[in-house]
Amino acid sequence: MKEPGEKICESCGSIVYPVWHRVDLSEEHGWVGQSLCANCNHPMFHMAGSPWFLHVMTEHIKEGQAKGLI
Repeated sequence: MKEPGEKICESCGSIVYPVWHRVDLSEEHGWVGQSLCANCNHPMFHMAGSPWFLHVMTEHIKEGQAKGLI
């Protein structure tokens, strides 16, 4: 899977260009990215990858939030 491209702002619908980082998990990889909408300054976190990758990353985020790390 190559690096994903643009996304849509969840707040105002403008196109945003996240800074993507590849994340390797076991034998699969995916992408995580952050963006800040130039139109409304809404900060966003993005993920792209297989359903397994998205599930694992979502669980890690929930765990981090529960522990107050995120």
